[in-house]
Amino acid sequence: MTQVGAGSRPSLYFSFGVNKTGSTLAYRMARHFMECRVYPQPDLPAEMLVIPSKVNFWGVENADRLDAIADWAADQGVCLVIKTHRGPNALIERLLQEGRAFAHATYRDPREIALSMLDHGARSRAKGGGVFTDLTSVRDCEGSIAHQLGVFDRWEALPGVEPWFYDDFAFAPGAGFDRMAAPLGPAIGRA
Repeated sequence: MTQVGAGSRPSLYFSFGVNKTGSTLAYRMARHFMECRVYPQPDLPAEMLVIPSKVNFWGVENADRLDAIADWAADQGVCLVIKTHRGPNALIERLLQEGRAFAHATYRDPREIALSMLDHGARSRAKGGGVFTDLTSVRDCEGSIAHQLGVFDRWEALPGVEPWFYDDFAFAPGAGFDRMAAPLGPAIGRA
């Protein structure tokens, strides 16, 4: 990934994750990295959120607000990390092409994804409801995994998107952080 054009820095960092690939871990790692680079991670204003959440999340409900979110983050002087499981739309593609955003896309061995989905489904059923409750066999997971890997392929094909393999970012995150740093230039307050 190359440095963004003269004097400009991206204001958004998309943290896309295929379901059950450590996407929340990757999101939190990216947020922490930005905070260490002196980019605070404020919560999005209520009118820009999908639903009340502990994370800055992008989904169907706020898909048309990306320009406003990018402008808001730029006005705050931050590079805001936004979590999503959605496929990129034309606005995201434009933000990436313009250098106003960059991203990572997490993936994992599909067999591990299926096992994680089944474990999650069993926990949801034990609690009386939640996600993946209908998944009771590996075969039940196949369609969802195929769809999500197709979404991953769309993200990975875009400029400014780094693929993050679960084993790498979970157990040896340094290389991913080095790649995240490149578009931001020298850290604020550092020589």
